[in-house]
Amino acid sequence: CSASQPSAGDGERTILDRIKSQSEGRIKLVSFKKTNGQKGEMMGVQFYIMEYQAEIEFTEDCKWIGQEEVFRTLQVGYLSGWPVVKKGHRETLTGKLTFEKSKKGWSVRWW
Repeated sequence: CSASQPSAGDGERTILDRIKSQSEGRIKLVSFKKTNGQKGEMMGVQFYIMEYQAEIEFTEDCKWIGQEEVFRTLQVGYLSGWPVVKKGHRETLTGKLTFEKSKKGWSVRWW
């Protein structure tokens, strides 16, 4: 993404990629909406903070050991202290993505 600021589509792809890499197929992204954004610069590095709202759905019974931008899940039966999330359950999440601009374009900075 080489535009003057990241688009809502860039944010959605970021969250979708994160879900795919962490949830082992147990979570799907239902919707993504950019709710606000702010561009800035610090020490010569341009950044863009994108606030968003996303809805996710669980595709099978599992344990969700994440929140916000963490989508790790485990099969039922592991880690007895975590509650089971039922298949079909939906969660609405809000969060912020921080993008940094480089010569190659915008990329997300995970803290």
